[in-house]
Amino acid sequence: MKRIVLGLLAATAMVLPAFAADVQPAILYDLGGKFDKSFNEAAFHGAEKFKAETGVAYVEFEVSNASQREQALRRFAEDGRNPIVMAGFAWEDALKKVAAEYTDLNFAIIDDAVDLPNVRSLVFKENEGSYLVGILAAMASKSKKVGFVGGMDIPLIRKFECGYVGGAKSAGATDVIQNMTGDTPAAWNDPAKGGEIAKTQIDQGADVVYAAAGGTGVGVLQAAADAGKLGIGVDSNQNGLQPGKVLTSMMKRVDVAVYNAFMDGKNGTFKGGVQNLGLKEGGVDYAMDDNNKALVTDEMKAPSKRPRPTSSPARSRCTTTPRTTSARIDRATEPRFLDRRAKSRRFHFGRSRCNRLSKQWPSVTSRPSQGCAWLPSSEGRPGPRRGYSGASRTDRRRRLRGGLRCPPRRLANRKLPLRPQRDRSGA
Repeated sequence: MKRIVLGLLAATAMVLPAFAADVQPAILYDLGGKFDKSFNEAAFHGAEKFKAETGVAYVEFEVSNASQREQALRRFAEDGRNPIVMAGFAWEDALKKVAAEYTDLNFAIIDDAVDLPNVRSLVFKENEGSYLVGILAAMASKSKKVGFVGGMDIPLIRKFECGYVGGAKSAGATDVIQNMTGDTPAAWNDPAKGGEIAKTQIDQGADVVYAAAGGTGVGVLQAAADAGKLGIGVDSNQNGLQPGKVLTSMMKRVDVAVYNAFMDGKNGTFKGGVQNLGLKEGGVDYAMDDNNKALVTDEMKAPSKRPRPTSSPARSRCTTTPRTTSARIDRATEPRFLDRRAKSRRFHFGRSRCNRLSKQWPSVTSRPSQGCAWLPSSEGRPGPRRGYSGASRTDRRRRLRGGLRCPPRRLANRKLPLRPQRDRSGA
């Protein structure tokens, strides 16, 4: 009996290391790199915590462009990496393809939901954490004007924006200035542009600016500090970037999500499905440390800790449909853009009239966005339109043989003849 027990213990001791060796976790970061001081860096800290506690190494990859996503994910899957965690919603398309092929591996994606049995989808209630920092911003503001700088204009960032506006308004803010950095992935890593937007908002009276823009937010915090105003960080604890000038940071516990995914993979308890993490689940919160303890008073902490009503109008507004970027709306109000829109309306009227004339005289032609003109046939006499059905511009010019054609965009606003002219070629 004693030999049997010793044999079982020896076998168990051999199995456990082998099981641990089979766990080969991997993490794929989004654009901006793992040291972006924000979202990606939070994921990196979670992976490092797992490594420090378990001694199990992991592999990682930082994409530099969108075309690398599926290739990098597929390479890790072919190598048998398990589990594989992706930081960012942009991995969705690549994950759907690869996870469906490698059903024996476990995957996790942050900030998006993929309906596959071997995929864990980790999403956060960013509007709840942003609501809290909105309250703090309004209470710390002297002008009662606060600002918001988003990264890429997508529904995810509008959740940050909506919660922040709701919290600030509930605490007495009279105006919340809102801008998005852009509508391409480059908006996540443009500190210079973020700083310019922050300066513009400060010039308009904002004295607290919240940045939900990844690496771009570093420029926002720098601009606020240089102007003697307060900034609010996001995702990671960014209070130390500008000590004494960052009111707080809306922490999105991406590090905890990555750590739990790796640990569940090691323990054999990994399960797919959607996990929605908010205040109740410890998924979001605001950061307090020595860098901002003098900025956040006890009076400010008390209302921010009050539970938020689940039926709050501000919460329901955070699920509104997408809209255009705030930056575009601001540009549309400038005089030169208003003038351009007015010209566009006059031009469309001219094109409409041209379409009516073309029914009476086939030689009057119109093209979208390029006005209307008299179009002689290739023989030099008025005739039907030629060479405009899918032909290239070069082919059209050759077929017209020097005849008049629809004017280019730069000539679209010139006065064009409203009546067809006679052919005076003498033919």
